[in-house]
Amino acid sequence: MILEDVSDHVAKSTRRVPVMNEKFKVKIVKKADKAAKPVKVSSAKAARYAAREMVSNVTDWVSEFKTRRADESRVAFEKLFPKQPQPSES
Repeated sequence: MILEDVSDHVAKSTRRVPVMNEKFKVKIVKKADKAAKPVKVSSAKAARYAAREMVSNVTDWVSEFKTRRADESRVAFEKLFPKQPQPSES
């Protein structure tokens, strides 16, 4: 009897869930079908994407140039002014 009371209580307090009486069709998508559809991109978005790519490339080039130049300057400075022991250190 306790089980019946609990099950009645649970059944009354929960929301009703729709029961699937009908059979639904399931479409199987194969990998070949999935890749065959080309993605349509508007010309404005394509132009914006191309411009972003160019800006990104140029920004990378500039940062690489600055890094290389700083490294070369550091090496040149160290060669020009080598560390010499101070008279008090010897």
